[in-house]
Amino acid sequence: MLAPANSPDVYLRPKGIAAMLDVPVFLGGTLHGVVCHEHQGNARTWTRDEQLFAMSVGQSIALSIEADRRDQTERALRDSEHRFRAILEASPLPMIVSTVEGELIYANAAVGAAVRPAGRQSAGAPGPGVLRRPQAAEDLARGHRKDGRIVEREVQLKQGRRIHLLGALLSSVRSGSTAGR
Repeated sequence: MLAPANSPDVYLRPKGIAAMLDVPVFLGGTLHGVVCHEHQGNARTWTRDEQLFAMSVGQSIALSIEADRRDQTERALRDSEHRFRAILEASPLPMIVSTVEGELIYANAAVGAAVRPAGRQSAGAPGPGVLRRPQAAEDLARGHRKDGRIVEREVQLKQGRRIHLLGALLSSVRSGSTAGR
Protein backbone atom coordinates (compact mmCIF):
# COMPACT_ATOMS: atom_id res chain seq x y z
CA MET A 1 0.00 0.00 0.00
CA LEU A 2 1.30 3.46 -0.91
CA ALA A 3 1.44 6.18 1.71
CA PRO A 4 -0.48 9.38 0.95
CA ALA A 5 1.64 12.25 -0.37
CA ASN A 6 1.04 14.30 2.80
CA SER A 7 2.11 11.56 5.18
CA PRO A 8 5.16 12.23 7.38
CA ASP A 9 7.08 9.32 5.83
CA VAL A 10 6.68 10.56 2.24
CA TYR A 11 7.19 14.32 2.50
CA LEU A 12 7.93 15.69 5.97
CA ARG A 13 10.64 13.39 7.40
CA PRO A 14 12.74 13.08 4.22
CA LYS A 15 12.89 16.90 4.02
CA GLY A 16 13.48 17.38 7.75
CA ILE A 17 10.28 19.39 8.25
CA ALA A 18 9.30 19.50 11.90
CA ALA A 19 6.66 22.26 11.93
CA MET A 20 4.07 23.53 9.40
CA LEU A 21 1.80 26.58 9.31
CA ASP A 22 -0.83 26.44 6.56
CA VAL A 23 -2.91 29.50 5.65
CA PRO A 24 -5.99 29.35 3.39
CA VAL A 25 -6.37 31.75 0.46
CA PHE A 26 -10.04 32.69 0.00
CA LEU A 27 -11.48 34.48 -3.03
CA GLY A 28 -15.09 35.55 -2.75
CA GLY A 29 -15.66 33.25 0.19
CA THR A 30 -14.36 30.18 -1.69
CA LEU A 31 -11.11 28.40 -0.86
CA HIS A 32 -8.76 29.07 -3.75
CA GLY A 33 -5.54 27.62 -2.34
CA VAL A 34 -3.28 27.17 0.67
CA VAL A 35 0.06 28.83 1.46
CA CYS A 36 2.27 26.36 3.33
CA HIS A 37 5.00 27.61 5.67
CA GLU A 38 7.46 24.93 6.76
CA HIS A 39 10.24 24.79 9.35
CA GLN A 40 13.15 22.38 9.07
CA GLY A 41 14.94 21.26 12.21
CA ASN A 42 13.42 20.77 15.65
CA ALA A 43 9.69 20.84 16.40
CA ARG A 44 8.51 24.31 17.34
CA THR A 45 5.46 26.47 18.05
CA TRP A 46 4.77 29.38 15.71
CA THR A 47 4.69 32.76 17.44
CA ARG A 48 1.70 35.10 17.17
CA ASP A 49 3.71 37.47 14.94
CA GLU A 50 4.65 34.58 12.62
CA GLN A 51 1.00 33.51 12.43
CA LEU A 52 -0.08 37.09 11.61
CA PHE A 53 2.66 37.35 8.99
CA ALA A 54 1.54 34.07 7.41
CA MET A 55 -2.07 35.31 7.32
CA SER A 56 -0.97 38.57 5.69
CA VAL A 57 0.88 36.60 2.99
CA GLY A 58 -2.32 34.65 2.24
CA GLN A 59 -4.38 37.85 2.16
CA SER A 60 -1.83 39.56 -0.09
CA ILE A 61 -2.02 36.68 -2.55
CA ALA A 62 -5.83 36.85 -2.53
CA LEU A 63 -5.75 40.62 -3.12
CA SER A 64 -3.28 40.21 -5.99
CA ILE A 65 -5.47 37.59 -7.67
CA GLU A 66 -8.60 39.76 -7.19
CA ALA A 67 -6.79 42.81 -8.64
CA ASP A 68 -5.69 40.80 -11.66
CA ARG A 69 -9.23 39.52 -12.22
CA ARG A 70 -10.61 43.07 -11.92
CA ASP A 71 -8.02 44.32 -14.46
CA GLN A 72 -9.02 41.55 -16.87
CA THR A 73 -12.71 42.38 -16.44
CA GLU A 74 -12.13 46.11 -16.95
CA ARG A 75 -10.05 45.39 -20.07
CA ALA A 76 -12.82 43.15 -21.45
CA LEU A 77 -15.40 45.88 -20.72
CA ARG A 78 -13.33 48.51 -22.54
CA ASP A 79 -12.94 46.16 -25.52
CA SER A 80 -16.68 45.47 -25.53
CA GLU A 81 -17.52 49.18 -25.36
CA HIS A 82 -15.09 49.85 -28.22
CA ARG A 83 -16.77 47.17 -30.38
CA PHE A 84 -20.23 48.48 -29.42
CA ARG A 85 -19.30 52.03 -30.40
CA ALA A 86 -17.78 50.83 -33.69
CA ILE A 87 -21.08 49.07 -34.51
CA LEU A 88 -23.06 52.22 -33.66
CA GLU A 89 -20.79 54.44 -35.73
CA ALA A 90 -20.83 52.11 -38.74
CA SER A 91 -24.60 51.62 -38.74
CA PRO A 92 -26.61 53.36 -41.45
CA LEU A 93 -29.58 53.23 -39.07
CA PRO A 94 -30.13 56.03 -36.56
CA MET A 95 -28.98 54.74 -33.16
CA ILE A 96 -29.17 56.51 -29.80
CA VAL A 97 -27.79 55.52 -26.40
CA SER A 98 -29.41 57.21 -23.41
CA THR A 99 -29.62 56.85 -19.65
CA VAL A 100 -32.69 55.44 -17.94
CA GLU A 101 -33.62 59.04 -17.11
CA GLY A 102 -33.63 59.86 -20.83
CA GLU A 103 -30.34 61.80 -20.92
CA LEU A 104 -28.67 61.46 -24.33
CA ILE A 105 -25.25 59.80 -24.07
CA TYR A 106 -24.52 59.16 -27.74
CA ALA A 107 -26.19 59.46 -31.13
CA ASN A 108 -24.55 58.19 -34.31
CA ALA A 109 -24.23 60.23 -37.50
CA ALA A 110 -27.32 58.57 -38.96
CA VAL A 111 -29.41 60.23 -36.22
CA GLY A 112 -28.08 63.61 -37.27
CA ALA A 113 -28.87 62.84 -40.91
CA ALA A 114 -32.40 61.73 -39.99
CA VAL A 115 -33.28 64.87 -38.04
CA ARG A 116 -31.34 67.42 -40.11
CA PRO A 117 -33.55 69.71 -42.17
CA ALA A 118 -33.35 68.99 -45.91
CA GLY A 119 -30.31 70.65 -47.49
CA ARG A 120 -28.47 71.23 -44.19
CA GLN A 121 -25.04 69.60 -44.09
CA SER A 122 -24.08 69.65 -40.41
CA ALA A 123 -24.65 66.44 -38.51
CA GLY A 124 -25.60 66.24 -34.89
CA ALA A 125 -27.81 64.69 -32.30
CA PRO A 126 -31.47 65.66 -32.22
CA GLY A 127 -32.05 68.72 -30.13
CA PRO A 128 -35.26 70.04 -28.62
CA GLY A 129 -38.01 70.74 -31.06
CA VAL A 130 -37.08 68.31 -33.85
CA LEU A 131 -40.33 66.36 -33.57
CA ARG A 132 -43.50 67.68 -35.22
CA ARG A 133 -45.58 67.05 -32.11
CA PRO A 134 -43.80 68.34 -28.97
CA GLN A 135 -45.76 65.80 -26.90
CA ALA A 136 -44.16 62.98 -28.95
CA ALA A 137 -40.77 63.50 -27.28
CA GLU A 138 -42.37 63.25 -23.84
CA ASP A 139 -44.34 60.15 -24.92
CA LEU A 140 -41.09 58.50 -26.03
CA ALA A 141 -39.30 59.47 -22.80
CA ARG A 142 -42.22 58.27 -20.65
CA GLY A 143 -42.31 54.91 -22.47
CA HIS A 144 -38.55 54.61 -22.07
CA ARG A 145 -38.74 55.36 -18.33
CA LYS A 146 -41.66 52.95 -17.83
CA ASP A 147 -40.43 49.98 -19.89
CA GLY A 148 -36.72 50.73 -20.22
CA ARG A 149 -37.01 50.60 -24.00
CA ILE A 150 -38.71 51.94 -27.09
CA VAL A 151 -39.51 49.41 -29.78
CA GLU A 152 -41.27 49.81 -33.12
CA ARG A 153 -42.32 53.46 -32.93
CA GLU A 154 -42.68 55.83 -35.83
CA VAL A 155 -42.23 59.55 -35.22
CA GLN A 156 -42.64 62.53 -37.52
CA LEU A 157 -40.01 65.23 -37.62
CA LYS A 158 -40.83 68.95 -37.96
CA GLN A 159 -39.69 69.04 -41.56
CA GLY A 160 -42.27 66.32 -42.32
CA ARG A 161 -39.93 63.36 -42.64
CA ARG A 162 -40.96 60.23 -40.71
CA ILE A 163 -38.42 58.00 -38.97
CA HIS A 164 -39.04 54.54 -37.65
CA LEU A 165 -37.48 53.57 -34.31
CA LEU A 166 -36.58 49.90 -34.68
CA GLY A 167 -34.34 49.10 -31.78
CA ALA A 168 -34.56 49.20 -28.03
CA LEU A 169 -33.14 51.85 -25.76
CA LEU A 170 -31.75 49.73 -22.96
CA SER A 171 -32.40 50.67 -19.36
CA SER A 172 -29.15 49.02 -18.27
CA VAL A 173 -27.19 52.01 -19.59
CA ARG A 174 -26.81 54.24 -16.52
CA SER A 175 -25.62 57.80 -16.00
CA GLY A 176 -21.85 57.92 -15.82
CA SER A 177 -21.36 54.93 -18.11
CA THR A 178 -18.57 55.15 -20.64
CA ALA A 179 -20.69 53.48 -23.35
CA GLY A 180 -20.48 55.50 -26.51
CA ARG A 181 -18.36 58.29 -25.04
